[in-house]
Amino acid sequence: MNDEPDIEYEAAPIVTELSGNEMQADAATFAGACALLRLFTSRTYLAESLSLFGQLCDTFEQWPQARQRLGKQTLTEWRAALREQRAAFERGMAMLDAGNTAAAYAAIALAMVDALEPRDARDERHFSLRFAAAEIGPSLTDVAARLGAMAGRISITLAAQWSYQTLSADVPPQESEPPTVPEKTLAVDTGDRVPSTGLWVPTTIRYGCPNFLIAGQSAASMTRAATRYDYAASDGGGLEPPRQAWSDYDYVEEPTVWRLVWDDTRYRRLM
Repeated sequence: MNDEPDIEYEAAPIVTELSGNEMQADAATFAGACALLRLFTSRTYLAESLSLFGQLCDTFEQWPQARQRLGKQTLTEWRAALREQRAAFERGMAMLDAGNTAAAYAAIALAMVDALEPRDARDERHFSLRFAAAEIGPSLTDVAARLGAMAGRISITLAAQWSYQTLSADVPPQESEPPTVPEKTLAVDTGDRVPSTGLWVPTTIRYGCPNFLIAGQSAASMTRAATRYDYAASDGGGLEPPRQAWSDYDYVEEPTVWRLVWDDTRYRRLM
C-alpha cells in the first residue's frame, strides 16, 4: 500500500499575447489609479515610510549578532548603504518641505531603490530587508512588513513602472476623484526631459495606466502587460488546497508618448 500523498500536477495555463489595448479601464478605475499615485507620493505617506526606515536603521545598528551573521565586510557595506539611504530620504523630505519637489522625489527614489532588496536574490553584498527581518526577528518583523510594502509602492511609483494589473492590487482611497485636467496640454516622449512633475498617461495604447513622472528627469518607458497566463480552478488533491482560477502576467517596457493629466502643485512653492 502506498501511503505517499497524491500530488496534483497543475494544468498548463492558457497563454494569451497582449497588445496593451485589451483592458478597458473605466472612469472609476482611472480615478482610483490616480488617487493611489497621489497617496504614494504624498508627504504623509512618505513621512511614515521615513519613520519606519529610521526604526529599521536603528534596530540594525543595535543588532548584537550582526558581525557574526554577516561578517565584517558585509556588515560594513550594509551599514554604510543604510546610512546613505537614510540621509538621502531625510534630504528628500527636507527638499519637499522647501518646495523643491523634483529634487526631493529624486532623492527619495534613491533611498527606496528596488524596495530595499538586491536585484539579484543571490547578491549578499547588497542589503536585504527580508534577510534582516528574518535574522533579527520580532523586534523588526512588524516594521519590516510595513516598510517593505510601502517601499515597494514608492519605488515603483517614482520609477513610473505601474500597469493597471499591478496597481489594482491596492484598494484606492475612498475619495478617488478624477484629477483636474491641466490648463495646458503637455506631452513628452520616452527619453526626453519631463517638463512638469505630475501624473501622465501613455498615449500609444488605448488604456494606458497613469504614472508619476518627475520634472527634469528623462521620461520613462511605458510598462504594460505583454502576456497573460490563465490557470484553471483546482479542487485540490493530496496536500494541495482548492484554488480558484487565477491569472499571471509577463510585462514589457516600451517607448511611448506621455500626456500630462494632473500637474502636481501640492508642495511646489512659487519663486
